[in-house]
Parts: sequence; C-alpha cells; structure tokens
Amino acid sequence: MKSSIAGLIGIIALALLVAGHSLGLEYAVGVSMALAVTFGYGWPHYLAIPAKKTLGTVIALTGALAALTAGLSAGKDYLSWTAIYIALGFGAIMVVQLIRGTGQKRRLESTLGAGAGVAMAGFACGWVASFRFLGEPGMTAIVAISAAVALLAGMLPWPDRVAAPLAIILAVLAGPLAALVFSDVRIVPAAVLAIVVASIIAAFRRLRTLGTQLAGDAMRDARAADELIGEVSVHISAAETPVQTATEAPAEAAAQSPSETPVESPAQAPLEAPALTPGRIFGEVAAALAPIVSIGSVVYFVEKILLS
Repeated sequence: MKSSIAGLIGIIALALLVAGHSLGLEYAVGVSMALAVTFGYGWPHYLAIPAKKTLGTVIALTGALAALTAGLSAGKDYLSWTAIYIALGFGAIMVVQLIRGTGQKRRLESTLGAGAGVAMAGFACGWVASFRFLGEPGMTAIVAISAAVALLAGMLPWPDRVAAPLAIILAVLAGPLAALVFSDVRIVPAAVLAIVVASIIAAFRRLRTLGTQLAGDAMRDARAADELIGEVSVHISAAETPVQTATEAPAEAAAQSPSETPVESPAQAPLEAPALTPGRIFGEVAAALAPIVSIGSVVYFVEKILLS
C-alpha cells in the first residue's frame, strides 16, 4: 500500500476517534471496538502467517473486549482489565500453536507476530480511557492534530531517514500550537505528547516500508531463480539432442511433415505481484491502523503522568 493511502486511512480513523467527544461515550466505545476488530482480522493477513482466521479472531476479540470493558468499568481504573485480556489473548495464541502441532512451519513468526497484534489491539481501549479521564476534547485534539501532521509528513514519497525526523519536528510544532488554540494545556506537556505520537507513527511507517521492500526483494529473487531454472533447462535440452551427420539432416527434414515441425516454446512470463484479495486488503488496512490503535493506551498513560 502506498504511504499516501495508509496515511489517509489513519487520518480518517483519528477523525472518528476525536468525534467521540461530541457524540458521547457509547460512540467512542463503538468506534474503538470497530477499529480493534478491523485491525485484529487484518493483522495476520498482513504478516502472511498461518491460521489467519483463528489468530485474527483472537486478536479482534481481545481488542473489542478491552475497549468495551474500558467503557463500562466503574471507578478511575479504566484499564484494569486490559492486561488480563492481553494475557488471555496471548495464551489463546499459544493454544492455537499447540493445536497446529509440532513441526509446523513458521510457528515462531506466527506466535510473535500474533502476540504483538494482541497487545496492539488491547491498546486501542486507551482512546476510551482517555475520553473518560479527560472529559473534554482539548488533550485529544492535541494528540489527534500531532498524529495527523505526522501522518501527512509520512505520506510524502521520501525515504524514512528524511520522513521520520520531519514528522517528529512538524508534530512538535503542531502539538503546542494546538494546545494554545484548543485547551489550557501547557506547551511542554503538549510537546512531549507530540514527540511520543510522532515517534510511534514514524516507527510504524518504517515497518510498513521495510515490509514492502522485503517483499520486492523476494519477488526479484524468485524471478532470478525462475530465469536460472529456464536457462539450465535449455542447456540440458541442448545437451541431450543427438548430433546428426550432414547427410542425415536433410533426409530427416524432408521426411518430416509440416505438422511435425517443432514449435519453440514461448518465453516464460515474468512473475507478477499477487492479486488484491479481501484478506490482503484487510491486511493493508490493518497496517495503516496499527499506529492509531497502538498510541491509545500510550497516550492515556502519558496524559495521566503529565496531568495528575
């Protein structure tokens, strides 16, 4: 997926989350659950790990239950159940791997990747906790504007070594400015939040571009291997062809009918990129939503530290 499309998906998700301060707690819980479920279903497809549906269900349920509990829990410990859900989700991932049996391929990658997805989906409930903790949209607006600016910087077709510092610098400038306009939060806490948010978004952009680069390298290696196999086959066929004398060749050519004339095989078609399937589309959407769901709990705890 292009960085521009991924950034647009992230900005839309941010807009839906910020709208919760105007539409109420139920809306905020519903949006957080929807984003967690979408991310959970698509994350195994993005990683291309086995048992995608089962692992996606575990990740999605973890995020949805964490967001629902954060909205329904009494008292001020809104995330008291989040760690429990993440632990249960990771335990379910381990059970799935045990059911698959020993000797299955990519078990380690599947376990670690799905476990990371469980943690990120669980962090989505931080947006609900932030809504309940703050009560007013000032701090959420600071976070959303800083994240949107970082996403816009990441949409530029520039390498990560340029886009990442630019995203952090612009977010640090946008965060305090949003604090002056939308809330009474001081400049330093707003700048700290902006740095945290922009760093997470820049890190996930690097993860996404690195995955695209590795996929391209794998396709080039496969194409080179395919061409090498074709060349070896041609040489083997040439070596197995019997040598004909000068007198035998015209006789055979005259005896051979036109219908029996050998036809050269066409050149082998180059490898193409895999087609867009629903699973792959969900996987790309999950990669775009990963930084948005991840910063939920991080932002909540940073807000508690700065404002308590």
